[in-house]
Amino acid sequence: MRQSPQIAASTTRLTLIRHAPSAATRRSAFPLDEPLDARALDEARALRERLDRAEVAWTGPAARARQTAEALGLAAAAAPELDECDFGAWRGRTLAELDEEDPVAVAAWI
Repeated sequence: MRQSPQIAASTTRLTLIRHAPSAATRRSAFPLDEPLDARALDEARALRERLDRAEVAWTGPAARARQTAEALGLAAAAAPELDECDFGAWRGRTLAELDEEDPVAVAAWI
């Protein structure tokens, strides 16, 4: 019986990190391209030591995503493919506000 040649195993670890809260997300609103507030930056910096070293890091182009990566100590390249969807006229508005105005549209989105 022939044996297969030994192939060295290679493992790649993928860690996905959501951006820290912004003013919009703290009030349950669809995000604008707002920066992180001081509290969010402090929360992200507090996690820095708990992260494993990353050989490669990418971030979405939104300010809050780039600032989160930086606060975590990641030298992340911005990748447009990681951007959130365009919320259009809903940007900056809360679900409650939108539900009062157009509950059918909100129900369809949910």
